[in-house]
Amino acid sequence: MKKILYIVPLELDKQSGVLKKIRQQYNQWIINGAHVEVVFISSVIPHFKSLECERFYIPKKKLPLKFGKFIWRIYSIFHLRKIVSGSEFDVIYYRNVLLFPFIDIILKKENAYLELNTIDTQEVEQSSFLISKLYSKYRNLFFSRFKGVICVNEDIQKSLRHENTIVIPNGYTFSNSKDMFGSLSCRPKQFVFVSTPHQYWQGLDLIVKFASKLPSYIFNIVGWTEDDFLSEYGRVTVPNNIVFHGYLPEGKLKSVMNLCGFAINSMALFRKGMNHNSALKTGLYLNNNLPIISGYKETGIQSNSIINLNIHDEDCSIEGGLPEILDFIQFWERRNIDIDSVRKGLGIEVTESQRMSFLMSNIGSN
Repeated sequence: MKKILYIVPLELDKQSGVLKKIRQQYNQWIINGAHVEVVFISSVIPHFKSLECERFYIPKKKLPLKFGKFIWRIYSIFHLRKIVSGSEFDVIYYRNVLLFPFIDIILKKENAYLELNTIDTQEVEQSSFLISKLYSKYRNLFFSRFKGVICVNEDIQKSLRHENTIVIPNGYTFSNSKDMFGSLSCRPKQFVFVSTPHQYWQGLDLIVKFASKLPSYIFNIVGWTEDDFLSEYGRVTVPNNIVFHGYLPEGKLKSVMNLCGFAINSMALFRKGMNHNSALKTGLYLNNNLPIISGYKETGIQSNSIINLNIHDEDCSIEGGLPEILDFIQFWERRNIDIDSVRKGLGIEVTESQRMSFLMSNIGSN
């Protein structure tokens, strides 16, 4: 049985989609026969308990907001070093975040693997000039610590010079099948868009502008409040068919999705220099029988349940794809998604089998 240490820097202020994805991942690894220990590094004290194979490394009291996350990550290095040195792991699997100083100290190329969910050079450009300069000097050394790099989309892989990379999309535990959806008389005239505030690459400003072109449809925005939106895009007029829900726990999110006939993915991924992605919410949407309007190419699957508008710069508008969108809506008006076909590309059992094969083949090459 292979032993895997999964290191996850993640703020545990809520049970997020990222947390759900990670738990789905390691549960599948256990099913595949691995022994897994997961260490979450969080400067925020969660209101929920860890699961059996998880450790929450969290402060005993609330930290200052400004530098709390940064300081806690540095402090956690000593804790992680004890874990790594105290047990023999076949694999150390690290989910990358941009600013985790000295994490490479505890990593050895013989058994360390990196998961990348963004183009790191694009992300660091949003930081200060000093951080950008320091990172550019440190980047090659950092990547040299890893035996292999797992990228969630093709654009991330193209941005690297590492000799051992693979593209594996975000998997999803699909609970439904096509036969479970039942017959459709007509899809509701409502869209849902799930996002996190201040993620400029999601293109909520573009979606709100587009909503005025379909006044007979309701656009449900989950994750943002209207104040969140206006603080970012105060000059954009919000039409009457936009409903801001703010953050919703899983049960209430499900209730909103049950009211909808279609879903929307990111419309401005070009702002991060990408035209491919593997969004966590893609599996969520499809599992709820919601065809998706997207501004980019989805990694891992070819499905007519996702329309790609190929929005590649600020001059490309969603409105320009309106005829295509209306045809898409009409096509799916009374059809269910073939979820069994989608599962072949994005099912968690498929993606994590690929991941384990990559890790184990590299172990064998040591």
